[in-house]
Amino acid sequence: MDAAENEIGKITINDFLIIGAALYWAEGSKQNKNNASTGVKFSNSDADMIILFLSWLKYVCKLSEKDVYFEIYIHENYHPKVAEKWWIDKLNISADRLKEVYLKRNKIKTKRKNTGNDYHGLIRVCVKSSTNLNRRIQGWIAGIKKHCPADT
Repeated sequence: MDAAENEIGKITINDFLIIGAALYWAEGSKQNKNNASTGVKFSNSDADMIILFLSWLKYVCKLSEKDVYFEIYIHENYHPKVAEKWWIDKLNISADRLKEVYLKRNKIKTKRKNTGNDYHGLIRVCVKSSTNLNRRIQGWIAGIKKHCPADT
């Protein structure tokens, strides 16, 4: 693993722009024809990915902490207060930035693997007044598609 990790090398700000845009392409809210004013929202259950995305918002998008708030989605048979504390501690954020906790209904039988003590729900990063930023990110994604040497 160390050898593969070292293959990455130093990440430039342009590399970081591409990384964040690709993450957003996969996990972020998208503009659509019926709602052209979608704000920036990014959801995941991987705390390290959320931390990376928050850093991307700060260094690439030049946003401050006051521009960002959070929502948690957790299954109803787990403890929302425990999840709140876990995310607040993990992301090193103040409790007032967590605006809502949504409980998801459980199915009696589930094939989900994210259960037990390691389950802390999913957190959504929401950026205030961010329609224009979402459009800019969509442009970055279009640039990735245009310039990537993939057979698309």
